[in-house]
Amino acid sequence: MEEASSKMARYFGAIIENRDYITTQHARRVGMISYVLLLKLKASQHNYNLTDQDVRMISSAATLHDVGKLRLPDKIINKASRLTDAEYEIYQSHTYKGKKMFDDVMKHMSKNDPDREFFECCGEICLFHHERYFGDGYPEKKKGDEIPIGAQVVGLADAYEDALGDRLHKKAISRFEVYNMITSGECGSFSPELVKVFMDSRADLEQLLAKEDKDKKV
Repeated sequence: MEEASSKMARYFGAIIENRDYITTQHARRVGMISYVLLLKLKASQHNYNLTDQDVRMISSAATLHDVGKLRLPDKIINKASRLTDAEYEIYQSHTYKGKKMFDDVMKHMSKNDPDREFFECCGEICLFHHERYFGDGYPEKKKGDEIPIGAQVVGLADAYEDALGDRLHKKAISRFEVYNMITSGECGSFSPELVKVFMDSRADLEQLLAKEDKDKKV
């Protein structure tokens, strides 16, 4: 399962990035940030009972969190200005569209297929990564642990990486500012436990992103 899931994550991640040119490497970086957070969460002895396999599976699935965008119009994906309310409603549908893509694949798989767990994880993350802890997210206004822990982690990683990068309608924000935005709730609400994990992971995330920036220049 692990080799197949990693290959598929890289394949679809590359497709997403090549279509949405301004967010190059976003999907991959969300996967890497998720991995750091998941390792810290696993070690923090919370009640999620994460295994090493869970950490690898969720962080691989994290790179596919935006795969539903493949089914959105180019005029939505690559619009240089902020979306209208009507356009934003269409944009939000990428969560359902991503989930459906994996549901459609699983229709042709047996219940005992070893890859099924990975596809189910991908579908959950696609659907729920924009949900927020106090119900201030979308598409279903889930709250608390109604949101699968994998989607909670990927949601935080996505918000963090998205704020750090240049986008069509905004410039990158400094890491210090983004850190404060996450911890203060400006990027939506996250569980207190997950925010603490994020705070405790700051040095590891800084090291990861510094290496990424260095490699980018080579």
